[in-house]
Amino acid sequence: MRKELKVVSAIIVFAVVGFVLAYSIYASKQPKQELPVASFKLPENLVRPDSPMIDVPDSSTTLIEFLDPECESCAAFYPIVKEVLKEYSGKVRFVVRYMPYHTSSLMAIAATESAGLQGKYWEMQELLFLKAAEWGHRERPDPEVFKAYAAQLGLDLTQFASDLQNPDWSKKAQRDMADGLELGVQGTPTLFVNQTQVKELSPHALRAALNLSLQGAEAK
Repeated sequence: MRKELKVVSAIIVFAVVGFVLAYSIYASKQPKQELPVASFKLPENLVRPDSPMIDVPDSSTTLIEFLDPECESCAAFYPIVKEVLKEYSGKVRFVVRYMPYHTSSLMAIAATESAGLQGKYWEMQELLFLKAAEWGHRERPDPEVFKAYAAQLGLDLTQFASDLQNPDWSKKAQRDMADGLELGVQGTPTLFVNQTQVKELSPHALRAALNLSLQGAEAK
């Protein structure tokens, strides 16, 4: 009887070990998404759990940008946002929301999100802003242009082409648009620091809003 129990126990152990190894192999092959999930408290129409984010754990200050990848003003303001985020690195988290106003906006959003599945969200966002004159303001979106950018970033092109067609990206963008309209967003880029809209689109106004939030947190 004891011998039979030992045999059964051994079988169970081997089965559990086999399952763990199989799951580990499966998990390692899944697409990697580097974007963290929101775990802090702001109204849902400002930050959704799946909003693209550069997170700073325990930060009291969140910068939210409603943007359109095809928007010329967003492309022009992008270097300022990048510089400010570098300046406030480790202090301020950054969240992206979408407002798709133009012809190729939805495909550009899909390209950015698809690149994110391979760990290149921010690289694709920057590339699209830098190359806006090439792909933007066409009569219709051209998927081949976005595939060329994916190749430039070293992405798996077969996976990227498949992900680019995912209808969830369009749904996400339209949801963001509805949230933005509910918040009174009238154009892009529109920025919020926590729940307060930055009324003036300038480096000075953005830094002043961030400093005010950070100082308020320190005073508590």
